[in-house]
Amino acid sequence: MAIGANVSWSMYYGLTQGAMNVILKVGSQEQKDLYVPKMMEGSWGGTMCLTEAGAGSDVGNAKTTAKPLDNGQYAISGTKIFISSGESDLYENNIHLVLARTPGSPEGTKGLSLFIVPRFKINEDGSNGESNNVRCTKLEEKMGLHGQATCELTFGQDGECVGELIGKEHEGIVNMFIMMNEARLLCGLQGESQANLVYMLTEQYAKERSQFGTEIINLPDVKRMLLKMRSTARGLRALCLYTGNLFDKAEKGDEQAEKEIALFTPIL
Repeated sequence: MAIGANVSWSMYYGLTQGAMNVILKVGSQEQKDLYVPKMMEGSWGGTMCLTEAGAGSDVGNAKTTAKPLDNGQYAISGTKIFISSGESDLYENNIHLVLARTPGSPEGTKGLSLFIVPRFKINEDGSNGESNNVRCTKLEEKMGLHGQATCELTFGQDGECVGELIGKEHEGIVNMFIMMNEARLLCGLQGESQANLVYMLTEQYAKERSQFGTEIINLPDVKRMLLKMRSTARGLRALCLYTGNLFDKAEKGDEQAEKEIALFTPIL
């Protein structure tokens, strides 16, 4: 219902939930304690930063780097594009999950690691500190979703940008797919919500519009079109709910559910 009401707005909390779940599943206890409460309450937002110019579907061609610092953190440098919810005033801080390559890493996706990179540095008391040199250098132009701040983000252009490793080194793409799968299911829900919203509005109009002495919903061909719309949209809703249930089963170790997720998620 929320997605149907406003797809652009729903992506802000949808991506935050996905980023938070990555931290919950592969983050250290310190990372969970620091980031999850603020993300849960809606003070901090989350993003996923994969795509680069020339490295869209070919994620392994990413050039963003992460160089170790003396304090166990990393200096992040590079530019990511098409970052949904990349920067906005909805949140006090934006927590970016960034795929980057550490020195000497192998080529391709096997050399990518995942890093938590906040927009603002975080003080010891958990409050926001100074800028972490994450800049929105462009807003991406799209056909729709104009209420959604989809950004080009540049890391480390105006000074040192600091991130911390989440999960193990070189397991970035595996860990990012925790969020990727959720985002893919969210795309299916966006289609389902819009399809059902369109049906509801069309049904309302057909009940109000009169022609040939009756409301047009009573005309056989209009009724046929409405039934086709509703059956298609409700069929997609059923598939979304079924696949969402598979995610729950997979978390409990159901191997058959994992196989079905691999089939249904790209279909959705």
